Amino acid sequence: MAQSHILFEVRRLENPSMQQVAEELGLDVTTFSRQAKSLTTKGLVIRRVSPDDRRVTLLSLTAEGQRVLGKID
Repeated sequence: MAQSHILFEVRRLENPSMQQVAEELGLDVTTFSRQAKSLTTKGLVIRRVSPDDRRVTLLSLTAEGQRVLGKID
């Protein structure tokens, strides 16, 4: 359930930072980071370093992540 909320927020915010999504969901960054890693391992989310600030990690959905969200919708 929590992971579906994360996928939804990543789609809604369009390539957000991990911090943005964690704040939207009311999670601390450490807890959120574990969830994001799990979604990355499952091939649903891509994590990449921001070209503007190397301290920031951006999230985006993979094609599989979009497909899973389509099923949830």
